[in-house]
Amino acid sequence: MRRLGQHFLKNSAVIKKIVSLAAPEADETIIEIGAGHGELTLPLARACEEAGAKLVAIEKDRELGSRLEVFPPEADLPLAEGFRGKPGTEIIVGDALKLLPSITYNLTPHPYKLVGNIPYYLTGHLFRIVSELAPKPIRCVFTVHKEVAERIAAAPPRMNRLAAAVQFWSAPRIAGIVPRSDFAPPPKVDSAILVLEAANPPPHTPQDDYFRMVRALFRQPRKTILNNLRDAPQPAFRFKLLGSGEKEKSRTQSSSRIGELLAHAHLAPSLRPGNLSVADIARIARLFSGVMG
Repeated sequence: MRRLGQHFLKNSAVIKKIVSLAAPEADETIIEIGAGHGELTLPLARACEEAGAKLVAIEKDRELGSRLEVFPPEADLPLAEGFRGKPGTEIIVGDALKLLPSITYNLTPHPYKLVGNIPYYLTGHLFRIVSELAPKPIRCVFTVHKEVAERIAAAPPRMNRLAAAVQFWSAPRIAGIVPRSDFAPPPKVDSAILVLEAANPPPHTPQDDYFRMVRALFRQPRKTILNNLRDAPQPAFRFKLLGSGEKEKSRTQSSSRIGELLAHAHLAPSLRPGNLSVADIARIARLFSGVMG
């Protein structure tokens, strides 16, 4: 049964690979987003039990979540007694996007990883939520649409807003392609296993300043970085001359000052956003932090 836009993974070899990439270790927690029928939950539970890790599986659909807690005997599974009362495994029925901040906060100081087969319509929202988590996961293993995975793993000159945001806190790689035939029901496109390894943000770059700069730079990707910065909407993004009390400057004055700041970053104003690396964006954000209001 398809629920909430889910396509359930049925290829056991792919499931085994995902569990291997998640690599549960002692004293850490694996959080599964969208447990579904338990196709991935069962092997993750076994791996966590062997490693001395904890598994938290979140399922939004109440009926599916209830089934996960008590598997019927005819399932002929090693964990046929279900997860209810099983040490080290917790089933939570609820919206992962709403629950993740509190769940992960309460795990401190123990490390955690995120795993899941993510529906397309949730992908963008999920990454926004994860980018704001504190602490961040040490690893994410997500099955997402192939096109989304390729966008997130992009590098200059194909940098994009999503890649710039995700790569601020992680190093992405595509660990394998999953054909649509490996799902039930099959989606219209192929998927990919996307691994995000925790990465330290560029030094001395506040996250809020960085993300605000990403939004401004990629507002219109075909424009130059100078034009995007100069035309950033008010009042969320405003430029002032450093050390000046004047409120607004003309387009010419703004272009001139922005050009000066970009020169300090050793970047040509004529560059397109796609040519920028995470380090470039962080450098611009630091230089502009005094003029971003």
